[in-house]
Amino acid sequence: MRWKIIFGLMILLSFSFVLAGNSYDVSFEGQNSQAIYLYEDDEVRFELLDGEHSLIVEEVTTTGAKFDVVPFIHDEITNAWPGIVTLDTIMKVDLDKDGYNDLNVALYTVAADGEVHLVLQVADEVNVVDDNIVTGLVVDEDEESNVDWKNYLLAFLGILIVVVIAVFVLRSADSSEEIKEEKKEEKEEETKEEEKEEEKEEEKEETKEEEKEETKEETKEEEKEEKEETEEEKEEPVEDKKEESDDSEEKQEE
Repeated sequence: MRWKIIFGLMILLSFSFVLAGNSYDVSFEGQNSQAIYLYEDDEVRFELLDGEHSLIVEEVTTTGAKFDVVPFIHDEITNAWPGIVTLDTIMKVDLDKDGYNDLNVALYTVAADGEVHLVLQVADEVNVVDDNIVTGLVVDEDEESNVDWKNYLLAFLGILIVVVIAVFVLRSADSSEEIKEEKKEEKEEETKEEEKEEEKEEEKEETKEEEKEETKEETKEEEKEEKEETEEEKEEPVEDKKEESDDSEEKQEE
């Protein structure tokens, strides 16, 4: 029972980490584009412009996906902003905010289970971000957030939920064991009581048998005594008759 509970908790813990999303690394070394398949809350990391950057899938719809763009994630101050890509638009990302497009993100398909097929392409250096082109990129420089903390928070919440469930399950298991032990003890007590009752009944039966034997013995003794008395009574008249006969003979002789 304990091992089953521990196994179930391990599954729940693994599930909580899955909910926090997976992280994937892609490299543009030797090629300027990479295809990748992601789900909601997944993260893709890549190196570009002498730094490491991250795209996190925030939400997936039937026609597009929303992202958190996190440039230069190892810098002390990282400004993240939201981005949007659809089946009809391309998200263009200016990582270093120099006015030039650094990365194109295209959405090819959205699967029924929420998996998105993306293609990341390094942009040409001369490709200037044109405000008139529909990019799907929404930039809000006043909104600063460290997106890594979201994953940490999700992981922490997952672990906390698992711990709470573990405590509840273990307490329930302990309570069940205690209840079983109590029932076992009660059953043992009942069995002991029944055995005592049976012993008492056996003693009563033995006592009755002994009384019966004693009664039989007494009856036999009484019958024996009565028989002896009867025989004695029978012998007495015979002796009397003999005496009378002797007396009669004496009288005749005279």
